[in-house]
Amino acid sequence: TSSHAHCAYVIVHQQRGKQCAACSTLLGDIGYYECASKNWICEACVAQVVTQIRFWEKLSAPHWLASYFPSPIVHKGIMFKNVAILFQASKFTTAQRFIEFSREDSAEKAFNKARSLQREVRSDWADIKVQVMVLCQYLKFSQNRQLGAWLLATNDIRLVECSDKFWGEGCGDGPNKLGRVLQEVRKLLKDGAIPKDLVAIRRF
Repeated sequence: TSSHAHCAYVIVHQQRGKQCAACSTLLGDIGYYECASKNWICEACVAQVVTQIRFWEKLSAPHWLASYFPSPIVHKGIMFKNVAILFQASKFTTAQRFIEFSREDSAEKAFNKARSLQREVRSDWADIKVQVMVLCQYLKFSQNRQLGAWLLATNDIRLVECSDKFWGEGCGDGPNKLGRVLQEVRKLLKDGAIPKDLVAIRRF
């Protein structure tokens, strides 16, 4: 469709040996598949070739834009294995819960744990969850330099999550909240800004 013109999909399983159609270099740890031409594009050239990058948060194998991609994050002196786990932990206001979630080794387990504790979820969660996601993603990309470099390399390309009807576009009319969050984080990294004013995880 026209809405998908000039887009590239994030490639989950990078096949080394593929050549970038734009510069002929071999692809590195990540690569993009350009929809119209069916060509592979490297991270250095993607911003010159496409106007948007479309990705799926929920895939069997995690990719670098996914919230559950293995990327250690330290917040309040506590390490979490990925954004998704920290995000679930942020639904609660006690130190005990925060530490408990940090021990989870997968996003799925963290999600299930949060669902089982639904009655304890902070009352303002619906109002602050997008800003919390901004903070979580900022920590991911600022603390993991390679990931931050890949995000910055996308320049001003529109980032679109496809699968979820809130965090993504869903069937086409979703608000694409995650894509917008990643674009905001990209700007924060580019400007060297520290998001001190983010409404995020309450201090305990």
